[in-house]
Amino acid sequence: MFIGKKMVIEYIGIFLLACLGIVKSSQYAVRSIARMGHALGMSEFVISFLVVGIVSTFPEYFIGILSALEGVADIGLGTVLGSNVADLTLIIAIIVLVGGNIKVSTKAIRYNFFYLILAALPIILALDGMLSRMEGFILVFISAIFFYHIFQEGYHFHKVNHQTKNNVVVHVFIFLLSIGILFISAQYAVEYAEKLAIAFLIPEIFIGLILLALGTTLPEFIFGLRAVQEGHGELALGDILGNVIIDSTLVVGTIALIQPIKVNPWIIASVGFFMVLGMFVITTLIEKNQVIRKQNAGWLIVIYLGYVVTNLLLQYYI
Repeated sequence: MFIGKKMVIEYIGIFLLACLGIVKSSQYAVRSIARMGHALGMSEFVISFLVVGIVSTFPEYFIGILSALEGVADIGLGTVLGSNVADLTLIIAIIVLVGGNIKVSTKAIRYNFFYLILAALPIILALDGMLSRMEGFILVFISAIFFYHIFQEGYHFHKVNHQTKNNVVVHVFIFLLSIGILFISAQYAVEYAEKLAIAFLIPEIFIGLILLALGTTLPEFIFGLRAVQEGHGELALGDILGNVIIDSTLVVGTIALIQPIKVNPWIIASVGFFMVLGMFVITTLIEKNQVIRKQNAGWLIVIYLGYVVTNLLLQYYI
């Protein structure tokens, strides 16, 4: 089907506006839920968990559910996996470059990366080219175990800055409005991602792996940068890792429950390789120096660029 240049430009414009809506609404949702928690007198642990563990996964979650319902689950899966690679490489690198070194104890990083074994499960399960509903159920069940254990081990979430009490009703309104805008933006993002994939004759999963994935990483980037600037390096890194686990289990599992996902094993293997490589670099730096320095950020950026180039090349050879 031939699509005119003017229509393609329109598709790109609407897609970019939808991504902007996702980015900004996520930012306000994170900010409002944090202030709401302080105003209601919630514990620092609960606030941190809500902000990073749940609210910051809303963009991927909405995109994943909507894409599955519309029969293009590839977009949702690509967005989740792509955001995980970006979180473990590009986002951590930018946080270090802008916010400063991330200091983390060896014990803490070992504990967190034990859970990242679980985060690699959707990659392993999809290597046969399919994520079934049963495999989706397994991932959702594992996410429930993760949530339970995190609440049992509350020391992984440290103190964040206190804020003065504000009008709870205002925060609730801003949060609900942000979620509404996020949902609508996600709808348009999925719809026009599919149209762009058709227009440029590329698989839908590539739109999610790179373009949508970058937009959905903003909540954890903002929270992580703030945590590093306030001297909570372990909180910043731990929260990003927690976000990766929730995306890989709860979000991917939900997508597969709605619609079994057929994927190309080469693409999944590529994503898995760069995710594991990013994890390896981070753990090596922490175990050797107990810190991720600015001069180390370059390696993480190179890994992400390698991921982007590899996936762009794969679309021409698969």
